Amino acid sequence: MDNISKSLEVAIIEDEDEHYVLIERALSKKIPQSSLHNFKSAGEFLEIFYEKKFDIIITDYQLPDMTGIELQEILNNEGNIIPVIMITGHGNEMVAVRAMKLGVWDYLVKSDDFFSLLPRVIEKVARERNLEVSLRKSEERFRIVFENSPIGIGLYDSKGRPINLNKVFINIFGISDLEKIKNIGIFDDPNMTEAIKSTLLNGETIQTELSYNFELIKKTGIYYTTKSGSVDIDLFIRILGSKDDHHSSGYLVLVQDITGRKKDRENIRRLSQQLLQAQEAERQMLSRELHDKIAQDLSMLKIGNETLLDNNGQPTEDIKKRLVEQSKILQGIINAVRDMSYDLRPPGLDEFGIGQTIYQYCIDFSKKTQIKIDYNDAGLNVIKLSPEIEINLYRLVQEGLNNIRKHADAGNADIKLVASYPNIILRIEDNGKGFDVEKRLAGLTNEKRIGLRSMEERVGLLEGKINVMSAPGKGTKIIIEIPLKENNCGIEKNSLDS
Repeated sequence: MDNISKSLEVAIIEDEDEHYVLIERALSKKIPQSSLHNFKSAGEFLEIFYEKKFDIIITDYQLPDMTGIELQEILNNEGNIIPVIMITGHGNEMVAVRAMKLGVWDYLVKSDDFFSLLPRVIEKVARERNLEVSLRKSEERFRIVFENSPIGIGLYDSKGRPINLNKVFINIFGISDLEKIKNIGIFDDPNMTEAIKSTLLNGETIQTELSYNFELIKKTGIYYTTKSGSVDIDLFIRILGSKDDHHSSGYLVLVQDITGRKKDRENIRRLSQQLLQAQEAERQMLSRELHDKIAQDLSMLKIGNETLLDNNGQPTEDIKKRLVEQSKILQGIINAVRDMSYDLRPPGLDEFGIGQTIYQYCIDFSKKTQIKIDYNDAGLNVIKLSPEIEINLYRLVQEGLNNIRKHADAGNADIKLVASYPNIILRIEDNGKGFDVEKRLAGLTNEKRIGLRSMEERVGLLEGKINVMSAPGKGTKIIIEIPLKENNCGIEKNSLDS
């Protein structure tokens, strides 16, 4: 027997003992674990109806104190949701129609097959009741989530018109009158770009950040909003229905106001940029101090040391040897100071530009590390990058080559820097041992290996993108794209496209 039939509490309102015994026999045989409760009249049943919880009610149409129809009307007035099965000795179409309109779940005539039919009807009703209860619970859970969600939720029909919007959704868009927007759909909103509309019509999901302009809404008069200006929203739209045949039964729309979050993110980015600029300014000052003063003073000291005995007769061989050794030491210090100055701020960046400076750095780096470096650039002669962009590009090359020197075991490296509107693209590639990208990026908190993390942060501050491609034994390729904005370059679009 079906699991649904187990432990059913069944109320049977039947005043004929013989007929009840036959019903009891039929149900006990087919539904052995059901618990049956017999009542002789509707009044007797109603006395304990509020105290006893029943799963199914079976009532005869003709009762001593009222009809089954009258009982159903009383139960309806009391808000009853328990399924009722009505039985009668003589079929009457009008009674049957009346009963079904009142919400009776099934109507049976006491025919020859009644006692075999009744258990099957009870099973069917029990299954339907369980499904209804489950559906009602699901709907209640959805209602609670819908009403209390911190995210704006909107349900739209297949034509993109609103069915239900929660309070957060209404507040985000400043909707004051739901009635006036019931015929206004997703595809009518002027803030929805053609790309978004096309994507939805193709049955695909939308997940994007969007600047929602309320002034555009007011200008078109599509609906009345209490908001003004614009807000940044995180927008998610998913089609409800079959994606394969592009058939939609509706749309689920999720919205979050991320204006504050974006402002916080922008403030953090701006503060980080200011910190980076302050660091570079400090480096530039130290670089000049080292190059223009300390290195020069050391050079003068070296020259003085070498000419110390020019007019003082013939020094001993021991003194000559010691002077030569001191000159070598001084030259080593001068070289170290100049290297430090160069690392802090490349002296040729302001004079020769980013392309020539990186080229020279690659030559010097190759001499020191014996790693062969092939450097090429294109499009740099038609642009004037801001000092901020130039120094960051230089630092990215520095960090990339230092990562190759420390970790790649590579013999060759290839660097390309290309200005291609609307981005400037930097590619750093090596033929080293490579690595598992996912594992490496997951372990970037390791303080001993902060090269990639530093590069990611620097690119992020420039609102760019970085893509790391590698595999064990197959070398590494890093592609960086930095947007060419008006505030960081002195060119127009056509100067790169020509």
